[in-house]
Amino acid sequence: MASLKDIRRRIASVKSTQQITKAMKVVAASKLRRAQNAISGARPFAHKVEEITLRMLSEILEEKKLIAHDKAQAFLESLHPLLKTPNLLDPNTGRERNKKVGLLVVSADRGLCGAYNSNVLRFAWRYYQELKAHGNVDIKLFFGGKRGYDHFAKRGIPGMFFADIFTGRLTSTKTDAIAKVITQQFLNGEIDSFKVIYTEFKSALVQTVTLKKLLPLDISVDGVARLSNALSPPYIYEPSQEELVRGLISKQVSTQFYKVFADSFASELGSKMTAMDNATRNAGKMISSLTLTANRVRQAAITTELMEIIGGAEALKG
Repeated sequence: MASLKDIRRRIASVKSTQQITKAMKVVAASKLRRAQNAISGARPFAHKVEEITLRMLSEILEEKKLIAHDKAQAFLESLHPLLKTPNLLDPNTGRERNKKVGLLVVSADRGLCGAYNSNVLRFAWRYYQELKAHGNVDIKLFFGGKRGYDHFAKRGIPGMFFADIFTGRLTSTKTDAIAKVITQQFLNGEIDSFKVIYTEFKSALVQTVTLKKLLPLDISVDGVARLSNALSPPYIYEPSQEELVRGLISKQVSTQFYKVFADSFASELGSKMTAMDNATRNAGKMISSLTLTANRVRQAAITTELMEIIGGAEALKG
């Protein structure tokens, strides 16, 4: 059994760790409130941008009398390059070429946030293996968060790493820069579609790893048609509807990128707050257990000393 001095040294060490985890929990809780406010503002904004875009598209199709499904879909794709599905036929051979998929994995830069990183990376690795199994897909990886980049780099799989996203405050300036890089690669034909794996924030206790397609934008004729039945009287637009829609589509993409990173940041903080709370509680239990052990060792030492004194006294009497 460890000596009383060793046990007391360990109690002091655990108390020091407990103070650190408690402070980290408080900091994470404070940041989480700001992150939740960012999400609560981003979600309705993204929804409203999408709703207005669909409304104007519906009015444009009705005005142009594009009733046929194929013609309406062709018009939507011609309206903005981010709506266009790339042609997978090789112009030289006429054969179907490999599809170029861009995949963004959003993780944290650091650990101490429970199962947040492991959940994202397990999901991302499984999905990456599924894509590779098809054999006709070229995958281009992007990483938001150093843990994801390190996970794939250790397996010899490189990718583009966006650094310092979560350093300091998460802003739309940071996410817009990432959106610009990826949309430009899509427009240049370097990727045919773009998906993101991130953690959607539900609450401080519940976060869900999600796969979401961002490019090309999923605006279908069927979705526009469903909205047209519930439209209120048409608005008066200035400038033209088509010009406004082009701007809104670009704004919709940048908003989706911001929402993805805001969800991930809040999920990381929620997971970290929960993990540090559990660590603080476990440290308290360990301190109680070690204190009880220390008391027992101390009482045993006192009992032993008393027995030795009594034994010595009896020996002197004899």
